[in-house]
Amino acid sequence: MLAGPLDATLAHLGELATLPPGPCRLIVDVASVKEPVSLAARGVRGFVATHPIAGSERSGPAAARADLFARRTWTIDADAPPSARTAARALIESLGARPLEIASSEHDRTIALTSHLPQLVSVALGSQLDARLGDAHVPELCGSGIRSLLRLGGSSWEMWRAVLDANAVSIAQEVRRLAAILTEAAESLETHGVDALAARFASANSAVARLGAPPIDQKEPS
Repeated sequence: MLAGPLDATLAHLGELATLPPGPCRLIVDVASVKEPVSLAARGVRGFVATHPIAGSERSGPAAARADLFARRTWTIDADAPPSARTAARALIESLGARPLEIASSEHDRTIALTSHLPQLVSVALGSQLDARLGDAHVPELCGSGIRSLLRLGGSSWEMWRAVLDANAVSIAQEVRRLAAILTEAAESLETHGVDALAARFASANSAVARLGAPPIDQKEPS
């Protein structure tokens, strides 16, 4: 299992591609972008690009937990060889996760919305707050709402740099869509057309209800 930053994963795959076939029946990675990984893994026997939708802003052995993958989706590259996909599915199910076969390109487009955009939103909010923490009473008035939105802001730049670069086009599209919504909200507020935001609240309420609650005692996936 290759469980390092994206750059390290790609480097390891390059090394594996130059080695003669060995006895290993299955090799998987857990990077959060899949197209670059799938390309780098061409010629690596038994490899399947995968991504567990689990974890948090923390990394390293100190962040480990026994139930990390319980009831979590874990993607499998739908274009990997059938025998390797079967082996990967067995591994994922043995860890209590739910395997989902998906093409690498579709994975990367979708994860740009569901994971990479939230990361940048948290970073942007954290950056805005950091510039104001010296203002009177700002720290005292930071409650659970802003703290929950800031959680991903504690993530490592060293880990995220390669991910953001590898999936830049899809992420940029999602950022622009969100920016348009925020611009619309700002204009509604400035013109005292606050009631125009009611439809956005209803849509957000619907998304929360349709997505459902996260597994008990587990953090949101990163």
